[in-house]
This record gives sequence, C-alpha cells and structure tokens, in this order.
Amino acid sequence: MEDIIYKLITPILLGSASALLATKLALKKYRGERLWDRKIEAYSVLIDALYEMKIVRDAALEFERHGIERTKEQNEELWSRSRKAREYVNKAAGTASLVLSDECANALTEMEKEFFAVLNNVERGWLEILILECAALDKSLERIKKIARKELQV
Repeated sequence: MEDIIYKLITPILLGSASALLATKLALKKYRGERLWDRKIEAYSVLIDALYEMKIVRDAALEFERHGIERTKEQNEELWSRSRKAREYVNKAAGTASLVLSDECANALTEMEKEFFAVLNNVERGWLEILILECAALDKSLERIKKIARKELQV
C-alpha cells in the first residue's frame, strides 16, 4: 500500500514543483519584457522631445541667420512646441529613475544645468544663446542615445 502511495505522490509533487517553477520563470520573463517595452517607449518619447526642442531652436537659428521676420503667431507656435517638449523632458528627468537608468537622469540634469548657465549669462546675445542651446541639445541627444543603446542592448 505504501508503495502505491509513493508512486502516486512522487509524480504529483514533481509535477506541481515543475508547474510552479515554470510559472515563476514565465512571469519573470514577462515582467522583463514589459519593462523592456516601457524602457524603449520612454527612451523613444524622450529622444523625440529632445529632437523637438532642437528642431525649434534650429528653425529659430535659421530665421535669425537669414534675417527672416516671423509673425507673432509663428513665433508663439514655434516656442509653444519647444515648451511642451521641454515639459516632457523635465518630467522624464524627474521620473527617469523608475524606468530609465540613473545615467540617463544624470544626462538630463546636466543638460538642464547647461541651459540654466546659458540663460543666466545676460551678456550673451539671442543668436549666441540659440547656438549654445543647440550644442547642449546635441550633446545630450548623443549621450542619451548611447545610454539607451547600452541599456536596451540594441
């Protein structure tokens, strides 16, 4: 009788343990994939927002270099786009440690420091400010893309 019980209990216990282990591994894989999806989405939106900020400054720089006058509405629309993009970048900087790496958060903080330094130097002209902001954005974009490639392993 004991022999029959061992023959029944052993496969049931092994099957249950195997099912439990398989479930744990599947959940771990699923969570990892979901986190990767969230990271790639966060990096994509962040990089898009940085590019939007750069596009606005590049356009303003071209207008300034060629002496093209813009209407008040064109100017407001252009800088409105930049403000929205910058709001997202600032939000990403604050929440980057949840999904993105600390290195990414540091890169965004560094960019903000550069922007602050540029804008707080009252001796600079408008054209010089645009050039320095574009340079800070280029530097940040390259740094964040490098971090994203490393973190996402692409």
